[in-house]
Amino acid sequence: MSVKIKIKVDNISDALHMPAIALRGLVLFPENLISFDVGREKSIKAVEAAMKGDRLIYLVPQMDFELEDPKAEDLYQV
Repeated sequence: MSVKIKIKVDNISDALHMPAIALRGLVLFPENLISFDVGREKSIKAVEAAMKGDRLIYLVPQMDFELEDPKAEDLYQV
């Protein structure tokens, strides 16, 4: 059974304090349900941090699919 959750971030500083995962080769759109694998150590730690807190996580696509350790400048901006 899946549960649909809507999250609205009213203040960008709220998103800056969420654990984040850089997505490789994947873009998410509103109102869509998707499953994806988490394998990088940073991403696993982000999921663990989210599970310990309010269970929210910030997902952002990275520009270069092959980049293993993306920095802020390697991620798409909203």
